[in-house]
Amino acid sequence: MLKKITIIIIAFIAFIVYSNAQYFPDLSGKTYDNLNYYDYKNAFENWAKDKDLSKVKGWKWYQRFLWQNENQVNADGSFPELRQSAKSYEEMMQLSKSKKERLQAQSGWVPLGPYTPGKSYDTISCHGNGRINCVAFHPTNPDVMWVGAPNGGVWKTDNSGKTWRPLTDNLPTISISDIAVDPKNGDILYIALGDFDTMGWIQNGNAMGVFKSTDAGETWNPTGLSYTSSTFNFSYIRKIIIHPENSNNLVAAGSRGIWKSTDAGETWKYILDTLLICDLKQNPKEPNILYAATRWFYNIFSTSGVIKSTDFGETWNRLNTGIPPTTLVTRTAVAVSPVNPNNVFALAVRASGNGFYGLYRSTDAGANWTSSSTIGDAPNIMGWYDGDKSDYSGQGTYDLTLLCDAKNEYQIYVGSVNVWMSTNAGIDWEIVTLWMKTFGSTIHADQHYSVYRPLDGYYYFCNDGGLFRTKQIRAGSKQWITDWIDRVNENKKPGCPAFRFPTQWESLTEGLANTELYRLGLCKNQAGYITGGSQDNSCFYLYNGEWLNYVTNYDGMETMVHPDNPDIIYGSSQFGRLCKSEDASVTQDCSLTDTITNNAKERGSWVTPFAMDPENPAIIYGGYKNLWRSENGGKDWKIIFKSDTSISLLDNINVISIAPTNHELIMFAKPNQRIQDNHKPHELWMSKDGGLNWKKTRNGLPLDSQSVTSIAISGDNPDDICLSFGSYISGSKIFRTKDGGETWTNISYNLPNNVYNTIVHQDNNPKNFLYAGTYRGVYYTNDDMTEWVLMNENLPNNTVNELEISYPDNKIIAATYGRGFWMADLIEGNVGIDGNVNFENLLIDILPNPSDGNLQMILNLNHNAVPVLNLEIIDILGRKVYNEIIKIDNSSLVHNLNLDLLSGQYFLKVSYANNMKVKKFIISK
Repeated sequence: MLKKITIIIIAFIAFIVYSNAQYFPDLSGKTYDNLNYYDYKNAFENWAKDKDLSKVKGWKWYQRFLWQNENQVNADGSFPELRQSAKSYEEMMQLSKSKKERLQAQSGWVPLGPYTPGKSYDTISCHGNGRINCVAFHPTNPDVMWVGAPNGGVWKTDNSGKTWRPLTDNLPTISISDIAVDPKNGDILYIALGDFDTMGWIQNGNAMGVFKSTDAGETWNPTGLSYTSSTFNFSYIRKIIIHPENSNNLVAAGSRGIWKSTDAGETWKYILDTLLICDLKQNPKEPNILYAATRWFYNIFSTSGVIKSTDFGETWNRLNTGIPPTTLVTRTAVAVSPVNPNNVFALAVRASGNGFYGLYRSTDAGANWTSSSTIGDAPNIMGWYDGDKSDYSGQGTYDLTLLCDAKNEYQIYVGSVNVWMSTNAGIDWEIVTLWMKTFGSTIHADQHYSVYRPLDGYYYFCNDGGLFRTKQIRAGSKQWITDWIDRVNENKKPGCPAFRFPTQWESLTEGLANTELYRLGLCKNQAGYITGGSQDNSCFYLYNGEWLNYVTNYDGMETMVHPDNPDIIYGSSQFGRLCKSEDASVTQDCSLTDTITNNAKERGSWVTPFAMDPENPAIIYGGYKNLWRSENGGKDWKIIFKSDTSISLLDNINVISIAPTNHELIMFAKPNQRIQDNHKPHELWMSKDGGLNWKKTRNGLPLDSQSVTSIAISGDNPDDICLSFGSYISGSKIFRTKDGGETWTNISYNLPNNVYNTIVHQDNNPKNFLYAGTYRGVYYTNDDMTEWVLMNENLPNNTVNELEISYPDNKIIAATYGRGFWMADLIEGNVGIDGNVNFENLLIDILPNPSDGNLQMILNLNHNAVPVLNLEIIDILGRKVYNEIIKIDNSSLVHNLNLDLLSGQYFLKVSYANNMKVKKFIISK
């Protein structure tokens, strides 16, 4: 019996080496409590330094974790104080209650998409909209379900996935790891806030605990296991289970152990505080029996294996599964057969390479175990291809599921990169899906959750592309892959027969606006052309009203569009691989930066910065260890700034900016990722002669402790420059110079202590508006103000990675990490404004809200102008679903609408010239 488990690790033993694998990440000699960000960063660099990462797989999940944290950590590499994220949320909420007239001046944000995975001219690519972490179901209504996205919140459908509606846009975080629905009452839900699968075992302020809804997700409140509790330790919660016979009894498990509640979440008892739980399953016939899968990490208290409770989580016993408890195995998963609950399966991930270690089985509810298969006598079912010896690694630490068949007690399914199945309890394996569409119907890579729903008879899989389901899972053949896949070029070999995977999948993804965008690009002189790179779903491009997808099978990063010819676009992927298309993605040249990455051996950062000369679009810049320039659209490159060779390869350029009206003025930032070792400050460089001469600028800047995240040079006055900074240092967010960088002034004013990712300057406006995008929302200020105003109307509480201004239509565009692209009016626009129409005073009301589609729109203009207004209805995906022209005969209008729309969230957009007002409303049927 284990009330508190203490494991004594005698020593770190030699790590297993299989084929060419090396331990990744190797943090030998460290324990969890003394690891900092630079330890994780350096571990990757040490592993990767002699590798061509274009030919190695299994590291992307780790780099995403490093990227997400690089602007948050303190100068010494330590992670922020755990409550800091909650504090910044509370500070933002205080600003949201500020002056009403300032809020009234805002148009409100409206979504732009992408509303589809996008047409791709690459027929092999299997891309989607964005990652989904979990799915949960209404106990009696087969049409109702909920999904949770890692950075996109909880979404609900009441029509089996035809439309989806977000429910958690204003919570402290909209990262979701799990959703639990009361088996007796479908209106009661619990959610786990925080993304466990992206290194969620590392304690982090993004873990906000368990929240509860009693109205099917319309409103939420924190439980006693959340950031509002003084005893909550900011653990990521991986799984929540509700007792089917007594809904007051709950068990929650995660990165800091196991908790139990007997009063429906009001209070919680800490049961185990020394185990890292990565999976939790319930016996389907005896609900008091629970199995928890544990994982090993660099922590003297952690250990791999399975523990069992027979009293619904009150006490736990360790099971002798045969899984090595430390170092050889990292993550584990567990599953119980619904046909015969005495059949319990445990899946183990090999620490070296994160591939398959073994499948273990018990036929007596966990008392005794045998090994069904282990690496060496079975294929690596967590690899990318057929699991042979050249396919040795995997991503089991990031994506892992284990599911039992609903009818056959010996049939099981493993999801990692692909889906595999066994019909004989794990002895033999065959492949079900492949991450590219070489053999017909398949699903996106990287499986995070799988479940069978008896009510509708579907198997559901959640992965990095979205949500998919099927009535029957059937295997193809790994031999097809062995014989016919060209692994170097990631395509099928010539003459490949017309093999087809037999499983037929239904995608429920297209109604979900959950794309995680890294960067944003606009066509300078033509409105409506928008590009962005996304997490594991390539680059998206809105071209002539249609979404396209390019730079496929990668994380899409920085993108650019020619200012006058939108057929010419650029897109990039990890570590500085740049592609170009001159026919709007029909064909692409992805060898542009081979000179830099292959010949010069410079590897860019995870998100490598690129910039286009505003006066001559044939000139482009790339930031690696050195600053490179091409004067012919990427065909040839030369170094225009050579870094000090004594600086580590970790110190790549992270920001490039060129003055909009003076292309001789070039600026870039270069963070020092080892500032705690060499005590050199972060760097900001400037050239005023096109790169011939350079100088550092730092007077008045916090470069000893913070790195620059964005540079905004005024198009009206190149000496007027603003910078945004990372890290949680209160009052040190935005700095400005008006003398070309000689001196800098802190203009952070009242900004919450958040991380600031992006800043843009609004040109051609006498007040010099500035807009800042953060880990939570957008703020603005101008020369007449000594404060920043929150600009979040309709915008989800989500990370804004980049802002850009579209001057042809007077709009500001935001790229969010988890909710796609959004658009709003500039606070005071520059073009297309009729002085007789004061849009700041326009009031919109919708009654009733929610409605069944029969509603009244009430407009009050508060002046005597008689404009003709354009009325549009936009759905949550950014699609226009209704449009009409209306005329106001006086200062107000009551307009009846009878909208034949499916249930969901919509936006009423009223526009005049280049101005708009947006009001959010709900259709519920």
